[in-house]
Amino acid sequence: MNLIECINSVLKGARDPKTWPAYEGPTLVANPALRRTSKGRPKLTQYLNEMDSHDMRGPRICRLCGDQGHSRSRCPQRDGPSGAGS
Repeated sequence: MNLIECINSVLKGARDPKTWPAYEGPTLVANPALRRTSKGRPKLTQYLNEMDSHDMRGPRICRLCGDQGHSRSRCPQRDGPSGAGS
C-alpha cells in the first residue's frame, strides 16, 4: 500500500460533503462597510478591521505644510509645473 492509498483509506468519508455533520457554530458575515477599495486593477477583496478604519486614524496631516485634510502628494503648496522655462 503506497502513501496515497493509505491516506485515501483514512479520509474515505471526508471527501463527500454530504457525509459531513451539519455545522452548528456561529455564522460569520463580513461587514460590507469595511470593504477596502483600491485604485488600479482589482487583486483580492480585502476587508478592513476596526484598526484599519479611517475614523480611528484621525485626520490626514500633510507632511509638507502641516495642514489637515490632505497628504503631501495633494498639497496645494506643492510646486507644480511652472512656465519659467521660456
